[in-house]
Amino acid sequence: YNNHDEFDQNNYGILGGMSYLRENDLFRISASYNTLDVDNDRFRNVTAATGEWTRQLDELQALSGFVQYADLDYDGVNDVRDSHLYGVGAGYRRAFIAPGAPLLSLSASYAKEDNRKDFDELSRDIWSARAVIGVTPAPKWALNLGVTYQYSAYEAEIPLLATTRRDNYYAADFTASYAFTRSFSARLEGLVSKNDSNIELFEYRRNVSALKFRYDFK
Repeated sequence: YNNHDEFDQNNYGILGGMSYLRENDLFRISASYNTLDVDNDRFRNVTAATGEWTRQLDELQALSGFVQYADLDYDGVNDVRDSHLYGVGAGYRRAFIAPGAPLLSLSASYAKEDNRKDFDELSRDIWSARAVIGVTPAPKWALNLGVTYQYSAYEAEIPLLATTRRDNYYAADFTASYAFTRSFSARLEGLVSKNDSNIELFEYRRNVSALKFRYDFK
């Protein structure tokens, strides 16, 4: 931040996993650790484990599912937000034989955030749905357009407001990738999002753009 460096953030993470392919089924397990610092002080650690399964139905279709657990550990005065997160989800992917080789991906998930300090107003049920369409309009190019919806229902009233929080989150994202070579590529990303809430304090808009370059050692 140019003017208020007390909001500066550092984000560190590590991820590892294993996968196993058996005929039409792919199984994957992974574990991750992430820490977020604000103004060089620890704000939150997240330790997570995920199990995934993908089944190829035929050359054009696939089904998938996942289960996930995460431990959210906050520091300082925010430690009242410590929680466990449990999630499950399913997805469907279909490719189409058409110009641009369109690929449609649909997914839905449910998660439960359970506050570890018995603050029920910070516990919530989370339902989400996502759709992505990708095309290859020309050699070396790839375009993707996605939309996301998420509904959060909190368990109890916020004492000072005497209201139980309900949030609706909407987002649209776009990516365009170009491969200069088999190893070197560029990617332009854009995100437009909005969070509506029955409590005005928690409403916000967030728009992000990024240009990334990637090199794969093969």
